[in-house]
Amino acid sequence: MVRLELTDTALTVQLNWWEKAAARRSHLTVPRRSILSARPLDNAAAAVERYAGSKLSGTAIAGVTRSGTLTGPVAPGSSGTTSTFTVCHGTEPGLEILLDHPTVQRIVVATPDAGKILDRLDVGRTPVPDLYGTPSP
Repeated sequence: MVRLELTDTALTVQLNWWEKAAARRSHLTVPRRSILSARPLDNAAAAVERYAGSKLSGTAIAGVTRSGTLTGPVAPGSSGTTSTFTVCHGTEPGLEILLDHPTVQRIVVATPDAGKILDRLDVGRTPVPDLYGTPSP
């Protein structure tokens, strides 16, 4: 089960050994200041769509797991690209987090702690100017 650790300075997605193998990576840590918004999801896996032209570095087994990093178009026919780190199992509820980050712009995870994490996040703030050398939206 994915665990989210939230400190004053960072958010860490902690994976167990088999999630690391499925996602083909270790834990993911992002600065807390890069979090732009977050929302709960009834079915986390359903929020991760794989559009034509996208690439998954990880494992996708329908109805079982979607774990890894999905890189590709923001939406069908768009010219923008995005990178989504996801660890979702079955149809479990979870959390979507949008980031102003150079390598990962979105995190989608299945977690029973979504409500607790949302309560602790400060997502109604003004984005930090010049984060990572680029203007925040």
